[in-house]
Amino acid sequence: MASDENTDTISDYLESSKFYTQTDDSLKDEDNAAWIMELPEYEIKKWVSVLHWVRLADRLLEWDRLQMDKSVLKFSKFLMNWKNLRIGENFADSEHAKLFEELSFLWKDQSLNNEDLEVWDLYLESLELYTRPGIVIHDMQEYETALYGLSGTFFLAFPEGPRKYKKEIGVLGTLDQFYNNLRDLYEDSVRGLYYFPETLLEQFGIKRGELSRLVVEPDERFVRMNEFLLESFAGKLKASVAHMVTDENLPASWQIMIKNNFKRYARIENVFRKVGYNSLEFSMVYWDHVRVDIDPKIREKFRNFKSTLKI
Repeated sequence: MASDENTDTISDYLESSKFYTQTDDSLKDEDNAAWIMELPEYEIKKWVSVLHWVRLADRLLEWDRLQMDKSVLKFSKFLMNWKNLRIGENFADSEHAKLFEELSFLWKDQSLNNEDLEVWDLYLESLELYTRPGIVIHDMQEYETALYGLSGTFFLAFPEGPRKYKKEIGVLGTLDQFYNNLRDLYEDSVRGLYYFPETLLEQFGIKRGELSRLVVEPDERFVRMNEFLLESFAGKLKASVAHMVTDENLPASWQIMIKNNFKRYARIENVFRKVGYNSLEFSMVYWDHVRVDIDPKIREKFRNFKSTLKI
């Protein structure tokens, strides 16, 4: 379980620990988004609003899946309020009205049209479709579609996204989800959630029923499969975004985000290789690397901005 006792973190504002779910994702938020505090205050608020929406939807859906009493479902109510927001109807009675108001302002500020906002809808649809325990992904095309839906979508929702790189931004989000899945492999396996496509498992002679063992006792087949994903699949995605990530004319916030994301990808990949693709061992050592890498000044900035960022 990724968690941290320090409360002066970005997770305070993304509600990663607010709802009783199977995991506390607060340290994941540090891993993914602590860099936001490098931005000017007016930009921080925009990024936090979008990431709050992303994380909140994920946590509410996980909450719902743990409930026996269907009368207390939160994600379903969130979706109903979301649909009201999307069609311009009143959402004032929603417990998330403040967040929805922030998003509505952000959409107007960035002149987003309905086509732009459809990717936000797709993210919510993808959460329901691709985070169900026991899901089976059939081939590499569906695999890429799932990763795009779970992350490429909301990368396109980030503030000040350069429109000329719309395709590349979606690919960058896909790459980001790939590395998050690698990082969270053990946690997902406990939930019965495996993203490896059927055709990929067949290519390396692995049966789906073996995965629960292989993620903690990797053999040569499992190692070769992950090496293939890193070198071939992730390598292809990195090549696709190379022109964008080296563009010095990108908005400063995007340059900072990209720099920190690729640092995280390298950290995940390096630790995973060092532990021989043993996801249990990875989960026991990786977060120490995150704690070491996070600049202590980041948390001091959170303390200073708490009153203006509280959501």
